[in-house]
Amino acid sequence: MPSKLQQYFGLLQEKLFNHLQDFSLTGKEASLHDFRVEIKKLKAIIKFLKIVHKKQPFKKISHSIDTIFKEAGMIREHQLMQQWLATHQLPNIAKIYFPATELKTKIASFQQLTGSYQRKLLRVTDSCQQSIRKKDKVSVVQYCKELEAEIEHLLQQPLAVNDWHRLRIRIKQWLYTLNWIDWQEKKRSPMFLLYNKLQESIGSWHDLQVLKETLYQKNANQRPNRISEIEFATALKKVVHAIRYRERKIAQLLASILVRA
Repeated sequence: MPSKLQQYFGLLQEKLFNHLQDFSLTGKEASLHDFRVEIKKLKAIIKFLKIVHKKQPFKKISHSIDTIFKEAGMIREHQLMQQWLATHQLPNIAKIYFPATELKTKIASFQQLTGSYQRKLLRVTDSCQQSIRKKDKVSVVQYCKELEAEIEHLLQQPLAVNDWHRLRIRIKQWLYTLNWIDWQEKKRSPMFLLYNKLQESIGSWHDLQVLKETLYQKNANQRPNRISEIEFATALKKVVHAIRYRERKIAQLLASILVRA
């Protein structure tokens, strides 16, 4: 009988290629988002396999996945920027910094490379599948426990803001790992829910930080008119306010976790 990890990986493969194919045909935002989610799950498995196989032959595989993920991320980032600016009624910045024509070009470029990406992903998933068969449940459980211990250790330290993203990466990896084993009681626990909420909050905060940095970079490289300069000041004010709000929420969540620990 296939292990839990094998079952999980089989479903991941199916979703990965279906979402890639759908985006290739339609260019839908939802398909790209779902494709990137499955890529993240695949990256989590590769990270595990790199550890148990002492990094070889997964270094090259990781590079292939990172390249595809980065290209998809550039489109996703452009879409999110457009959404945020539309929500906050800042049309001039959207038009100058994140034009619809540029997004169409990025989507068309990605669609043209879909066949190449699919072949790369097939090689990656085939290699992973062969390695997964060699790993028993004990290896996965031990890895999961080590991740949880690392998270607990990090949470006991005085965490600077710059450490939050690193903490989130560890939590995300642990959350993914729980899907590879039969630990349903762990996924229903109050601590699991807090960890999940924490990583989501850190993710939202990190997205806002990227948005702020991107706005600064775009403003430095472009020559906007007076109206867009006014909008830029408004956008910056809104994003800084949102960042501070998220930071307060994250601090509260960290305090809640420490109390329960």
